[in-house]
Amino acid sequence: MRVSDEQETLVGYASETLEVYVDRTRSGRSDFHEDFAGRHAVPLETAENRLDLHIYVDRSSIEVFFNHGQVVITDLIFPDAESRGLEIFTAEEQITLFSLELYTLK
Repeated sequence: MRVSDEQETLVGYASETLEVYVDRTRSGRSDFHEDFAGRHAVPLETAENRLDLHIYVDRSSIEVFFNHGQVVITDLIFPDAESRGLEIFTAEEQITLFSLELYTLK
């Protein structure tokens, strides 16, 4: 979410630790406090190896609902205006994307 060559905010599932996360260590401006940049994770076991995500992103925040709100992570982010890309990838495992819907929020 909010990806550019220099910045990124990552949302994911770590199967080895059974946790979901939002990683804002490279999400943009964070020099105002030494603890701001970081990775926030919460344990979550998946049912039938499926994970449902609803992700809302605006200019300065990201909110992720995992498995219909079973876990929610909300974070402030301060990316540069040109960090507007979106990428979906897997680091090691093969995944199946069952559906993807994108909406512009007003």
